[in-house]
Amino acid sequence: MQAAKDTFFCTLRDRLAAERPEWTMSLDGVERAAVMVCENERAHEEDPTGVYCLEWSAAKSADGRTDSLQAMVCSVTYAAGDAQTTGAMSRGRALGMMEQTLRSICRPNVTDKCAYDGDAPQPLGAKVFWTLPVAGKKSEDNGVLHWSADVTVYFYAEVA
Repeated sequence: MQAAKDTFFCTLRDRLAAERPEWTMSLDGVERAAVMVCENERAHEEDPTGVYCLEWSAAKSADGRTDSLQAMVCSVTYAAGDAQTTGAMSRGRALGMMEQTLRSICRPNVTDKCAYDGDAPQPLGAKVFWTLPVAGKKSEDNGVLHWSADVTVYFYAEVA
């Protein structure tokens, strides 16, 4: 399961870096593509704007009959604030651009599954595939627009 999560995250991160290299975030002094896994990253006092935050559901059987094909929902949340944080672009346009970019970096919706627990990714001989993002909640908090989208990620369970 961890390899599927890592593969999906690294795929989105690498695709975002290629498509929108200017969309970055700084975490612990390291500049990188603006994608983070909420459960792994240091907590922020405020939700970051202009960053895709990934949160995972529990894995379950994808067809309800077998344990081999698994599915997890990845909720991707993102936010846009005032002109200071969006570079003078309206927050609605900024959020729309983030939605469009998310849909773009989710295509193609399949990649090779790798283990990322060493120095370099190790191919595992399987695929990870997913649905296109499905729009979720929209909200506003202190002038910041928040949006979410759900992506169902499918994978075959790793053999221990």
